[in-house]
Amino acid sequence: MTTTSIAWNWGTNTDINFNAATDVLDFGWFAADQFTISEVNGTVVIAIPSNHQTYTLQHTTLSDLHLSNIVAKDASAISEWTTVLGSAPVVPPPPEPPVAPPITPPVVPPDSSAAAWSANTVYTAGMTATENGVTYKANWWTQGAGPAPTTASSAPGSRGPSSRRSMRRMTFRPCRPGSPPPERRAAPRP
Repeated sequence: MTTTSIAWNWGTNTDINFNAATDVLDFGWFAADQFTISEVNGTVVIAIPSNHQTYTLQHTTLSDLHLSNIVAKDASAISEWTTVLGSAPVVPPPPEPPVAPPITPPVVPPDSSAAAWSANTVYTAGMTATENGVTYKANWWTQGAGPAPTTASSAPGSRGPSSRRSMRRMTFRPCRPGSPPPERRAAPRP
């Protein structure tokens, strides 16, 4: 799509290789009494007589054009084009291409080799546990801290500031079957 701005350029005669199926003429604030529209030898000519200036739409007739080819800020310019084009059908611009819906990964049942999470079990980096139907992989050594993210206020047995810090940290990460394991980080020393 090419937009050609009609502008004041004293004494110029501009040839435009215009495609009526996609291109647009932008008249900005030109009023209808400042230009003329005609068809000469099978081509559209837009003249700005007071400026000794023309725009010629090569290989384009008035019957090829429609109002969707015209943009103007002055209502009289649109009115002039409506009159000149007469009963020419108004063809809307082509619709935007469809956007593909987001791809939702399939729901995969928990890893059958992962045991149910237990507060009494010691988990080391890479071990897996299942809680509420989600399989998690331990990021470091842990015992008693559940795999699902928690806050200090909701954690049972919270024992002060040091416990709150450890509870905010996620000791497990959810596993997605077929995805690479999460980065391994050095485990903090208790």
